[in-house]
Amino acid sequence: MTCLCLAVIDQYFSTCTRPRWQQWCNIKLAHRLIGIIIIICSLHGIPYFIFYNHIIFPSTNTTICQITNAEFLKYHTYGYFLTLSNLLSVITAVFGLIAYHNARHLAYRTIPLIRRELDKQLTIMVLVQVLINFCTYLPYSIQCMYALIVINQNEPNNSNQK
Repeated sequence: MTCLCLAVIDQYFSTCTRPRWQQWCNIKLAHRLIGIIIIICSLHGIPYFIFYNHIIFPSTNTTICQITNAEFLKYHTYGYFLTLSNLLSVITAVFGLIAYHNARHLAYRTIPLIRRELDKQLTIMVLVQVLINFCTYLPYSIQCMYALIVINQNEPNNSNQK
């Protein structure tokens, strides 16, 4: 999801009319951003290894993997689902639509015809991917967040219920 977001922002910068913003579209910056994103995602994944535990139900003899720390469950619900995953979906959709708008107006610039058509084609491909991702991932994320909120409120040890 993060790489799709970066690809859409890169596509926006490449189709932008301002030369200063077009300078942000280069391979060195892309390599650096991918390296930073890999480090951040790796650090973000460490608590999941710590706070996800196997729980065995003796009555059915089934094993599930569930978050056992209440504070981490709140972060997972509100921090990850609400902020990170939904925010990235919205960012990709907004930048995708702006890049599509820029690509439609490429005909008025003095860019070679082949480059113009390739930019339009790539922008449309990225926009289709963004729309598919937006229509499939956002409802899933909202449903998971809702389910975690309902489960958290129905716990008997919840401090909100008195």
